[in-house]
Amino acid sequence: MLAAARKVADYYLSRLGNDAVPNWDFDAPTQHKDSSAAAAVASALIELSGVLDLPDRDRYLQAAKRMLDEFASPAYLAAGTPSPAVLLHGVGDLPEGKAVDAGLIYGDYYFIEALARLRAASPAGTDAGPVGGGPADAGGGVPSSPASSGGCASGSDAAIGALALLTCAPLRRRLRRKPSTVVEKRDRS
Repeated sequence: MLAAARKVADYYLSRLGNDAVPNWDFDAPTQHKDSSAAAAVASALIELSGVLDLPDRDRYLQAAKRMLDEFASPAYLAAGTPSPAVLLHGVGDLPEGKAVDAGLIYGDYYFIEALARLRAASPAGTDAGPVGGGPADAGGGVPSSPASSGGCASGSDAAIGALALLTCAPLRRRLRRKPSTVVEKRDRS
């Protein structure tokens, strides 16, 4: 099974163009980028890298970090746009013309899953705080330009910062609140 996963990953990586986000179909003449596909693959590559030895582990992990770097750029991150999505430029069904160049919830899911997996796989572990090495819940943010500051490939600050911006603070607030379905019984005596 592991050999099959590596073959699929190698095929996918060999078909990528200059950037880390594939066209919606490798063989189609229409060149629409599909961030949702890349997000799912980035998450899978991080998981795959966790069961391999060097140098294969690093090769797949670096490929995933390259994808996450691409997503942390203004070209793909929906921050500051009217889109309710996290990622821009997903493709749902191009032949039917549905969800073309759109934010897709499953693309957002796999992007956040990949960031969480990357964070868990980092040497500092899950208690490292949002931007590698700080105390847990320290805050942090995405560098103004992931490429110029090294991005994921040299650190994972952009990806970890994106995770912090997109999930950590709102998630912590939600977890601290009691669910609305919970009704506390109080002693009225």
